[in-house]
Amino acid sequence: MAAALSGVIRRRPAAPRALCAALCVALLLCAGCERLGAESSDIAAAEEAARAQDWAQAARLLQRALREEADPEKRWMAWTLLVNASQRLGENAWEVDYLQAMLLEYGRDENRVVYVLRRLGDACRRAGQWDEAVAAWLRLLDEAELAPDEAAALCRRIGQYRLRDLDFEQAAGMFTRCAGTASSADLRDECRLALADIHGLEKRYAEAEAELDRIIQTPDASPSIKGRAYFLLGDVCEQQARAPEARLAFRAALPLHPNPPVVSMRLEYLTKK
Repeated sequence: MAAALSGVIRRRPAAPRALCAALCVALLLCAGCERLGAESSDIAAAEEAARAQDWAQAARLLQRALREEADPEKRWMAWTLLVNASQRLGENAWEVDYLQAMLLEYGRDENRVVYVLRRLGDACRRAGQWDEAVAAWLRLLDEAELAPDEAAALCRRIGQYRLRDLDFEQAAGMFTRCAGTASSADLRDECRLALADIHGLEKRYAEAEAELDRIIQTPDASPSIKGRAYFLLGDVCEQQARAPEARLAFRAALPLHPNPPVVSMRLEYLTKK
């Protein structure tokens, strides 16, 4: 009997050890839950801060959440809100950096890449990073199925930046692509007008006149654009010392042009000349 009791007494300490191990596992699991909960609560708190327009606090919470959060959907939510916060804070360079990080993280998700590229082009433009903006827009044109006018507007914007850099060849290519893509008559004709201007600058007068004539002869071209086309045609003719034709073009432009005094000045100059 004593021996049996002795065995029981010797075996009893095993129960507390097992209980302690189970408690340790439970505590570790709870700690993990608390950590995951903290990450999610950072995003929720950031959303609340954004609603209160406390963008600095929102950015701090989101940066912390992104260091720990593993769930792709929650990370997308956090990244998007962080980009918004950076834009509201006027931190354009941060906005660009975050969007570039998103491109790396979601590079295989076509829909998300298109969303990021749209925002990245505009963010780079605001940051004065013109070449990076153009690179984002070119990639967007290549990789996304865009509506005709959206694609045309991007081509026009790229053309305008390239024209500012005196890269006439690429600018002309983008304006040509814009004119061939646009479904809007105004957008199409704005690109044709820009293309004619480039031809005039390069002294390719016959090509400039042909492009301007296409605008003038198009029934759905707006009066304002036709007025500008006639004005540019007058300028092209004047550069070639064709004063009578230049005067005719300026007179045709006068009732249509958005800035009639400018046309009147050119007519007066030609008359005195």
